[in-house]
Amino acid sequence: MNEISELKQLIIAGFEALGLEVIKGDYGYIATKKPKQTRKASERVYTESFEQAWKLKPSRKPHSNSKVDAFRAWNARIPINGGFPHDGIDDKWKKDMIDGIKRYAAYVKHEGIEPRYVMQLSTFLGPSQHFLETWEIVDKPKEKLTVPREYAKVDAFAIKHNLTYPAPKGMHYPEYKHLLQNEIDKINEDQ
Repeated sequence: MNEISELKQLIIAGFEALGLEVIKGDYGYIATKKPKQTRKASERVYTESFEQAWKLKPSRKPHSNSKVDAFRAWNARIPINGGFPHDGIDDKWKKDMIDGIKRYAAYVKHEGIEPRYVMQLSTFLGPSQHFLETWEIVDKPKEKLTVPREYAKVDAFAIKHNLTYPAPKGMHYPEYKHLLQNEIDKINEDQ
């Protein structure tokens, strides 16, 4: 090998070390960026604990929820000790994240939140650490029922709440309204 070809090989190796691809063109050599290799979704590998968390998350269908972004957020929350995950600490964080996802899923279900308003898992696990929130489910006290004032609405109200309908024969509106209110008072007492 002569000096020029050795020098040429050395230069090409230098460009390749920088992540550039050297292509021989009509007028010499060209250094270009190498095409970025991306993995297919089927080739991605996730940890067992993350897969468990992914299955527990509340659904956002048909809206997006990037699994790749969620996995990045998951890994970003796990403390690193000397460049490697620390066995004792990261297990606690994983448990906290999984428990938080369970609480949030129950909260979403209880509140009847529409899928488009469900937080993406990457946001939920992100820097704001929503997984540490309590996501308490609070039962709202039921409102006491009262008979509507308008005569036209009374029949529909009685049907909706399984009350006496139609009004007994010969009973006038004020008496019928009083009868329905007595039935409602009994229902309110039972609650």
